[in-house]
Amino acid sequence: MPKLTPEFEGLLQLIVYLECKIDAITDILNDRGISLSANEINSKTHRIHAVQGYPKRYRIISMMKDGKFDFT
Repeated sequence: MPKLTPEFEGLLQLIVYLECKIDAITDILNDRGISLSANEINSKTHRIHAVQGYPKRYRIISMMKDGKFDFT
């Protein structure tokens, strides 16, 4: 694999972390007998993104610029 820039590596790590977090939440819900369809999740995701996409983007960019950026 080619060497990635620190910015791209940070972005990649963030994407992987968020996918893992989504998997954890859906697994916990399934363990509790709550199932969500992919359409439900996608629909809600689009609604949240339409309203909160830009502020979340700004917050994430600010976090990644911080030298002490950590996922926890």
